[in-house]
Amino acid sequence: MSKTQFEEDFGIDLSSPNLDIVKAVEVAIEIEKMGKQFYEYYAEKADPEARMFLEFLAKEKEKHIEILKELRASLKLRNAWIELKQDREIEGMLENLQVFKEKLEIKVESVDMIMKCIENEKKTREFYERLAENVKSEEGRKFFQALAKWEDSHYKLLGRILKASTSFSMEM
Repeated sequence: MSKTQFEEDFGIDLSSPNLDIVKAVEVAIEIEKMGKQFYEYYAEKADPEARMFLEFLAKEKEKHIEILKELRASLKLRNAWIELKQDREIEGMLENLQVFKEKLEIKVESVDMIMKCIENEKKTREFYERLAENVKSEEGRKFFQALAKWEDSHYKLLGRILKASTSFSMEM
């Protein structure tokens, strides 16, 4: 796999044999902070239907920040990985989407925002997948695979929102 956009942006090579995992986690924290700001910015501009989903995703990013900070502290203090438990709130949001599907009318301006959000989730997922491929420990690999899967659930939620509101389907 070639370098991800975030590797280019942050000047980090996740495939380096000398990868500083704490540095990679710090980059991940910055990526999640940018994602949170991204969703908060678009939520302010969105119509009410889209706003609900964008605010949810901003809260998800905050969870990721806290988890990554916990991991960073654990790696620095004990050189130990933490277990990432999958958050189940996304399932509730998918259920909400089913309820709203019949009346979901996301405005054209918000469709463009959703497309940008989908791209952001894709880039973040790719970053974590690449990190999982290159981290040396099995615990680290599992941690970043789980985080990539969590990002993928955001990607799929946004794709379903797009499809429900426009009948346009993204390739998942």
